[in-house]
Amino acid sequence: MRATRKRNLRLFPERPEPRAEAMIHGLEKSLPRSIKSLTIGKVPFSVPELVEHLEILVRPFKDLQDLREKRREASKLRARREPVLREFLRDVKSAVTGALGNESEVLVRFGIKPFRRRATKATAVATEQRKAA
Repeated sequence: MRATRKRNLRLFPERPEPRAEAMIHGLEKSLPRSIKSLTIGKVPFSVPELVEHLEILVRPFKDLQDLREKRREASKLRARREPVLREFLRDVKSAVTGALGNESEVLVRFGIKPFRRRATKATAVATEQRKAA
């Protein structure tokens, strides 16, 4: 029973895009040449017009599928390049801090947090006294 269901899903897809693709294929390849037009609803279509109309309706679905594939490829590329980028950024940070010094406030412009020495008790007391005065 299951095998029949799977085969039927392949032959008769439930999603609209594959159904439209199958319909286009059938109209182009399997429709007898003696049939020149079909009436859809109340509108008569010649077979080429009908195929063209179906292709216009399916185009957004195809475009979306293409975008999904491009996104997957970009995600894979990003995953491969991220470790390389991180390592390169570490090297750049090392070079910039080496050139400017660890405590330079200019490092903030590069997105690097400057090194700050811990306050000793003497400096903490002096700061409190300045605030009090």
